[in-house]
Amino acid sequence: MSTPNPVVALKKMTTAEVMGLKGKEKLPAPEKTETLFIVMGVVTQAIIKPTQYNEGQFVLYGRFEAIRARDGVRFSSDTLYLPEPMQTRIGEAVNKVNPVTGEVPTLEVALKVSYTPSTKSAMGYTYLAEQVLDITEQDRLSQVRTRVNAMLTNLLPAPAPAAAASKVK
Repeated sequence: MSTPNPVVALKKMTTAEVMGLKGKEKLPAPEKTETLFIVMGVVTQAIIKPTQYNEGQFVLYGRFEAIRARDGVRFSSDTLYLPEPMQTRIGEAVNKVNPVTGEVPTLEVALKVSYTPSTKSAMGYTYLAEQVLDITEQDRLSQVRTRVNAMLTNLLPAPAPAAAASKVK
């Protein structure tokens, strides 16, 4: 049985970081579409952080893991940048506030990131981000609340009667 590769912790997970690119180094243009990595995780927050390329750039926060296709090396980070338009799509979805509860959803994501030749790009390629699983909205706080509410009678003393409670100041 083979031993899984160790997980490399990254300050931020980007295509360049996962692919081991340094500085302004770019991937060589592919001859055909190639899978670069699989990324999966739970998005808990998305904040707009403008860049020189995109004024509306989202930064995704949560727990993420990527597996590089060429060698199986695993990476983890709490910050994720994905190729567009997937980054914006996920950022907008996680920032939708539930009108009833006022809570922000957590999203579970799993994507295959590839690149393909392109004559329209100065780099000679464009990135693709394909959903491996449907993006699933999770209300983790609601799930915890339901579990705790089921145990409340064992966790808290019985509430004081209303009349006695109104006398306490």
